[in-house]
Amino acid sequence: MNSLNDMFNANLAQRYAFESRVPTETELMLLVGAMLAVGALGYQIGLEGRRQLPLAVLLLVMLSGAMDVIVDLNRPRLGFLQVDSAPLVWTIQGFAPTSP
Repeated sequence: MNSLNDMFNANLAQRYAFESRVPTETELMLLVGAMLAVGALGYQIGLEGRRQLPLAVLLLVMLSGAMDVIVDLNRPRLGFLQVDSAPLVWTIQGFAPTSP
């Protein structure tokens, strides 16, 4: 009975993981952080008077890439990062009756 309850608990935990989304506060903080980073970069370029284009582009690409990964993790079944379902298939196949 305990193993059956453990299986149901694992199923609910996995279902919750697939159905849950990144909190709105996290997305807002990413947006605010991006605006602060771009503002600080613009302020520094204005103080220095000389542009460092490769560093500015690198910062913006890294920042947008990190935001993209976090938002992509928000969609576990539709995003570019997808969970491999092979272990789940193996588990289901393990429940099949064995032939004598």
